[in-house]
Parts: sequence; structure tokens; C-alpha cells
Amino acid sequence: MIGVLNDTCLWCKQSTINKYGEPTYTPPTPLPCATGKDTKLTQTDTGLIKTDELYYILHSAGVQDGDTLNGHTVAVQEVKDLSGRVCFYKAVVVNA
Repeated sequence: MIGVLNDTCLWCKQSTINKYGEPTYTPPTPLPCATGKDTKLTQTDTGLIKTDELYYILHSAGVQDGDTLNGHTVAVQEVKDLSGRVCFYKAVVVNA
């Protein structure tokens, strides 16, 4: 996985919730990553095609749900190998 981390994103860790109920974040930190897109065709009345922006990052980075990558809030999923060990994380943008 290390060989394909050919991109960099800016990671802001969610730190606290302010008095208005909004999350606050740490200053941006450069983080090695790989980027991609996941396209899902949906049959709706409007004929929308949904595309998710993906970031692949090492599991040691510490990115969690609610953090931001390049200004977008992400949900983080573990990606495991066949023996059940976590290889890397897949972060999916939840607001575009």
C-alpha cells in the first residue's frame, strides 16, 4: 500500500464541539494518501449518478469519523487482508 500513496491531502482532526454545537478542528496536517472515486448508478426519477470521493490512508494515521480531508468531512472504514489484519483505511466523503 505504501507504494501507491502518491498524493497528499490536508487532514484536520475534529477536536471539540463549540457552544453552538459545531465541531472545531485542529490546524491542517499534510497526510500521504491515494485518492479515487466510487461511482454508483442509481435508477431514480431524476436519473442521478452518485459518485463518492475516496481517500486511502495508512491505518497508523489516526483519521476517524468526523475528521476532514481536504475540507470534506469523512466516514472511515477499515480494509482488512485475508487474515483479518487492518491494512489501511478507506475514508469516504460524506458531504460534497
